[in-house]
Amino acid sequence: MAREEYCCSWYKAAFAGRLQGIIIRLRDGDCDKNEVSLGREKSKPDAIENYLMEHHGTHHQKPILIDFAYKQGEKAVGYLLAVRKKVIAGWNRNCAKIGKDAEDIPFMHVFIVIPVPEVEQMIPRTYESLAPLGQQEGMTGQVEKIEKTNETFKLQQAASKQVFGDAVDRRASAPKPVPEVVSTANKTFKPTALILENTYGLRVCVAVLNACEFNKTRYKWRYREIYIHSKLLLVDDGFFTLGSANLNQRSMVADSEINLATNDPKHAIALRKRIWSQLATEKNNGGDATPKEIWETFDNWMTLMKKNKDRQKSKSPFAIDKKMDGFIVPLDDGRSSTIRVA
Repeated sequence: MAREEYCCSWYKAAFAGRLQGIIIRLRDGDCDKNEVSLGREKSKPDAIENYLMEHHGTHHQKPILIDFAYKQGEKAVGYLLAVRKKVIAGWNRNCAKIGKDAEDIPFMHVFIVIPVPEVEQMIPRTYESLAPLGQQEGMTGQVEKIEKTNETFKLQQAASKQVFGDAVDRRASAPKPVPEVVSTANKTFKPTALILENTYGLRVCVAVLNACEFNKTRYKWRYREIYIHSKLLLVDDGFFTLGSANLNQRSMVADSEINLATNDPKHAIALRKRIWSQLATEKNNGGDATPKEIWETFDNWMTLMKKNKDRQKSKSPFAIDKKMDGFIVPLDDGRSSTIRVA
């Protein structure tokens, strides 16, 4: 009850402008305003998504509590929540401006930690976010669905060309167009790891989190997915933002959100070390984030993800051989959908 009263008083003070350095901006989810906002978008959502965003905008922000009163803030905590990221780099365009060659630009390492989509209809958007980064293969079910749909279309197209009947016969045998989700996937450029490195200076890894516990009765390790609902974006130890907003059209256009951001390196570095240590063990927290350390940390994350997955699949009779280090494993989602729901 005390915490509830504290949260209420905090919001009242913040909305009244009595908290120095804090500004709250909210959207009210008004249908007419959502329609105008969506109308300005260059990338238009499909009919189902458009209706849901326009008429069912939500107050998506989560309450935030930072308790600085307890032990002078020593145990300050917040319900501050993680981020799907889509990064597109264009080094060559900017090299001349700063007097460097493309080879002089350091590599950008992108560490993405996401949950598997909550429902199947969210899979297409996740696929479309990962594909431009060459990471769509983790969506195994969606990849297979797209391949099979395209193959069926090609077979129907070939069969329709062999029909020599009248116009009615030819129209009846014409192949059905592929779903818009598949069409979008077909048009998306999906760079290989080599192209990402050599052309864009990007190295990308995508992880999901699994927990493991030892079942003493059955004498074996059990694993379960950890669903992350938090939104955190860390950039170069110099900036981070935490809050409720996803990096998607719904959060940017329709829903009301709340985020905090800071460019204080001290807090960014501490947060990066703490979170990376928790997810991938302390030795893989990036250290002082020198180019060499980040390069090695990236390789170590990739190795650890594969190692943890192999341990889950291990047939070893020894329980210790199936214990994970940290929580990271590769994304592997076997579900698929041709319907989008944001």
